[in-house]
Amino acid sequence: MKSKWISGDAGLAAAIDRWFEDPGQHEGEILASSAYRRVVRLELEAAPSSIVIKEFFPNRARRSASGRAIASLRQLARRDPAEREWRALQRLHAAGISIPKPLAYARRAGGGALIVTPFLEGVSTLDLALDGYAFEKSRIMRSVGELIFSLHDKGFAHGDLHAGNILVGEKGPVLIDLQRVREADSESAANRDIAFLDFSLYQLGVSRSNRLRFRIAATHLGHFRVANERERLREIGRASQVRAIDYYRGRTRRTRRVGDEFKAVTCGSRSGLRRAEFSEEALRAALAAHQSEVDTRGPQLIKCDHRARVSAVRALGHEVVVKEVVKSSARKRLADVFRGSAGRRAWVGGHGLQIRGIAAATPLAYLETKRWGVPIASLVVLEDLSSTRCSADIKPGDPEAQHLAKQLLRLVTRLHSTGTLHADLQSMHIYLAKRGEETELSLIGLEEVRFLGRLRDQQRIQMLSEVNATFDDDLIGAGVRTGLFAQYVHNLPFDLGNERARKKIVQRSLARNQRWRGRDCDLSRNSR
Repeated sequence: MKSKWISGDAGLAAAIDRWFEDPGQHEGEILASSAYRRVVRLELEAAPSSIVIKEFFPNRARRSASGRAIASLRQLARRDPAEREWRALQRLHAAGISIPKPLAYARRAGGGALIVTPFLEGVSTLDLALDGYAFEKSRIMRSVGELIFSLHDKGFAHGDLHAGNILVGEKGPVLIDLQRVREADSESAANRDIAFLDFSLYQLGVSRSNRLRFRIAATHLGHFRVANERERLREIGRASQVRAIDYYRGRTRRTRRVGDEFKAVTCGSRSGLRRAEFSEEALRAALAAHQSEVDTRGPQLIKCDHRARVSAVRALGHEVVVKEVVKSSARKRLADVFRGSAGRRAWVGGHGLQIRGIAAATPLAYLETKRWGVPIASLVVLEDLSSTRCSADIKPGDPEAQHLAKQLLRLVTRLHSTGTLHADLQSMHIYLAKRGEETELSLIGLEEVRFLGRLRDQQRIQMLSEVNATFDDDLIGAGVRTGLFAQYVHNLPFDLGNERARKKIVQRSLARNQRWRGRDCDLSRNSR
């Protein structure tokens, strides 16, 4: 495949062409690869140092006909990703912004393109650079903020700013992946860039204080900020939350579609999705084992009544739980037309939780039966967590008890900060699952999960009441609960007032009449 070199040294261009004709002459290191592009590090005699070749594949790599047509139109209009990135490299390099130096650019026969830049020695991705000492994290956050400020100060916006598009080396941070760079000198465009990266840093677990350092450096606001400057920081925070909602919703929508990770499956009159690593043979084996347990009332049958049949079975090496739900009433069937069957909700709920960084039993497959478009029965196959401890079984003095309170705080804070509602958040639905070297709280009851973007105060109060009521006084004392609530409202204050919300939580917890009796709680005496 020949290349038409539009810019760059002729000797370097000829050497790259020879390498494409015979890649075996110099072994290239693939740094990244996808269906649309490939990034290769290469050593060539014509280049004074290592180079990076970013190869954009032809439009036919697009999956859909419409995608290929749109890509072709963009190429004709010189607005395809390769053209945009090359122009951005040239303009930002001329403006003195820290980016890889543009060396060469070529269009390839068949519609592909090549962009050549130097390989940056001694750099790492931002997430790896932040895996260090606290003072290093603070320094890096300020330097990244200064880089973003210089980008905006020169009249540009990145358009796709996240941690993966920033490299960090001894000379400071470097911006990469510039396909969406545009001229933009408005404050709103700058705020959007900063908010996008702020959300990406949040996903990496960067502390709130370090993210604030980044925001201040990226906006060049002073330490003694006036009201409009404080409002700008709050505006960036709100934009970061909007970005989080959009990102999570987009990723969650993908769980409903066939793709590389999820495959369509049909078993008789039932159809649904399965994870790619959970074979169709394993699914059928799980269904057969589940049906056998139901028919014989076997020992692995966990529940069997007019509403649901649940069993824990083994299928071709997989330890799974099969949860089958039958909708008996017309009202419930009609409701499922709009909200989805229980199996489908559990599938989306489990994957959606994991997308939001919340541990849950992994859904391996779901199937549903429809009649005239109405779901009448469904099932979900889940990772079996029964080998781990349920939080409802933890007693005072257990090794897990000393960490349980803080883990519950992290779980609830993460749920609420991501706008996630679990309509039945009780101890029996919270497990202590082993993930690598650490133990984390994992959720079941996934059909009760909904992703709302932002929770109302009453929804948060209800969830806090449910989880508070199911842990007894001896396991988590009154003083600890008060401290946990203070930490919670520091990050997520209530619109109706924190103290008023606390009173409602106590009242509703006691009204549930479960394990918590409100012993030594100052508010419980006035709530009886």
